[in-house]
Amino acid sequence: MFPLTIANFGRRRDAAGFVFAYLDAVMNKIFVLPFGALALAGCAATSTTTLSGDAPHAAVAIYDQKQVVRLPLRPAPTKTYDNTSFSRYEFKASGDGKAPLYGLLPLKVNGGNVASGVLLFPPALLLARGVYAHYDFDLDRGVVRYRERDADVWAEYRPEAADAERARGHIDASAPVSGAVR
Repeated sequence: MFPLTIANFGRRRDAAGFVFAYLDAVMNKIFVLPFGALALAGCAATSTTTLSGDAPHAAVAIYDQKQVVRLPLRPAPTKTYDNTSFSRYEFKASGDGKAPLYGLLPLKVNGGNVASGVLLFPPALLLARGVYAHYDFDLDRGVVRYRERDADVWAEYRPEAADAERARGHIDASAPVSGAVR
């Protein structure tokens, strides 16, 4: 269809043609915004990380896109992670006097991205999983607690031995980002 401009109005002289040209131009603009927003929405999620217990100098190292990002856990850091479909975020939580905890961060399924991917924008399916809003590492019990909202009850995850070994191999063999001490 012709975009609605003065130059193209001459091609459509009848009133019905003008109305259809106008509706076509408006509908194209209406659909461009949701598709653009959909392409950008849900590309990343922010998470706050805490530590249960009294370990001084506690930190968590996250294996993120072939690099290790080290975050001190006092005060609780907030970091943005990319949504993903196939990759995982491996971690090492450590503190003075405590055995390190290795494993995979539990990820949530983004139902909105799945639905929009099925209905409107199939590449959104590649952003189907993301981090929870809150993580709490308990080095004494060897568990990771996670939840989406402050009002939610903590869910617990105990890393399996195979996941812990895979995380140990990646994190201990990788150089930390920006010269941060591992």
